[in-house]
Amino acid sequence: MQEPPSIQKSTSMKPWGKRIIIGGLPRSGSTLLRFMLDRAPSILAGPETNFFRMPLWHCQAKIDDVSSYISSKFEINQDDIRAAINSSHTSVEAFDKIITSYRDANSPTANIWAEKSPNNCYSYHRLLAENSELYFISTVRHGLDVVTSKIKNHPVNSDYWCPIQRYIDDCTAVANFSHHRHFILSYEDLVTTPTKTAKELFSFLEIDFEESCLTDFNAKSPTRDLTKVNQEKLKGPLSSQWVDRWRDSEHTEKVIEFKKNSQAMRWLNHFEYKA
Repeated sequence: MQEPPSIQKSTSMKPWGKRIIIGGLPRSGSTLLRFMLDRAPSILAGPETNFFRMPLWHCQAKIDDVSSYISSKFEINQDDIRAAINSSHTSVEAFDKIITSYRDANSPTANIWAEKSPNNCYSYHRLLAENSELYFISTVRHGLDVVTSKIKNHPVNSDYWCPIQRYIDDCTAVANFSHHRHFILSYEDLVTTPTKTAKELFSFLEIDFEESCLTDFNAKSPTRDLTKVNQEKLKGPLSSQWVDRWRDSEHTEKVIEFKKNSQAMRWLNHFEYKA
């Protein structure tokens, strides 16, 4: 069995030019966005790690669990992940070390990394304090589509994926982060006007737009493994068929519950959606 790539033995010393933190609402196209960005030769947007969910001291305190989880996602040496975390002074510095090895094995042309985990939105302020040059992207979507989203045959959740309270909490976190390098990306814009929306996003990131990000985002790649992503919308071309699914009669009870929640409705209006 081949030994996983080693961080300490990494031959790549190419510095990272940009770092992108992706967070936002669950079920709002963040995985689709990850696949799109990862298709660009300059960007490495690998599997979701949840690495930034906890501050560095907590990762160090939970080093066995954290390093094991990241090793399973990136398929790189667990001992080296432990060393990277324990030798770093910030979580961004630790992730730089970890993902450099992943780049060597999977995407040697990349000089930009992106880490996508919806819960990242709760860490924006802390991460900005760690590194003032970070870029942030928050994905949002019609709140009623968020809370009525289901995943077929999910091993844990047999009902709706996102509770209404989580929608409220995530909206609060996204809206309360005001920064000139924070881009709020609407799922509806991404699938109904993809070229226009993608060009705006790439311009914000100061990166040349790649048309292949829209046409070949689900092409087979070590960093984009569709067998590990349980989302139908990623398996075909971009489509708006998942927009306004909350209107289906099967969701009537959940829609009524949402509309009775004044906080949920306030955030729906804040992001300029109508119910």
